[in-house]
Amino acid sequence: MPRIMRLVRLGHKRKDVDDIYSHVTEQMIEDTLQSLQQRWEQDGGWTWQENPAVEPKAA
Repeated sequence: MPRIMRLVRLGHKRKDVDDIYSHVTEQMIEDTLQSLQQRWEQDGGWTWQENPAVEPKAA
């Protein structure tokens, strides 16, 4: 993933000159989404697993 994409996604401020003159392109976004989707599918996604030993607190 390009450095500028990581900075923007993580909400970091741009400090270097090359950051100021860099920008996120549509292709970067598409590539990142495709990589994340592939990782999600390979890892089997994610599900919420409640801890049965811990009972929820009453409202």
